[in-house]
Amino acid sequence: MNSIKHNVLMLVCLLWAGILFTNTAAAQEFESLSSDVQSTLSGFKNSWSTIDADKQARLINGAQRWNNLDAEQKQTAQKRFKRFSKLPKAQQRDAAVKIQRYKKLSPNKKTQLKNKFDRYKNMKPAQRQQLQQRYKKQQRMAPSRMPGR
Repeated sequence: MNSIKHNVLMLVCLLWAGILFTNTAAAQEFESLSSDVQSTLSGFKNSWSTIDADKQARLINGAQRWNNLDAEQKQTAQKRFKRFSKLPKAQQRDAAVKIQRYKKLSPNKKTQLKNKFDRYKNMKPAQRQQLQQRYKKQQRMAPSRMPGR
């Protein structure tokens, strides 16, 4: 895959993964961007002036974050993007909604959620399976009470 397509693919990955921050700023000329950001965003060069300022700012932030990742982090992001891009569109939309909900949580709630997930990851496979079965049973019994439903 050539580097332009690779960089654009990674930028899209960052956008879908929800790790970009909205940053209101005035529109910038493409040539005024740093050379590393220009390189990462080279696929947008010809259409840059038609992109609104908020989206430009998000793209710039994403490119800067991408450029600061080490090789292993970039590889992980690529794998996640490939996995994500294979999901049906409905699941992609659901994931985007969940990411936005997560971003709106208080720092305390985010910490609680991360701790719960860490505990889940550290469970033995049999424990995880038992927890999943319990969750599915609850979901069948009271689907209207489940969060996000």
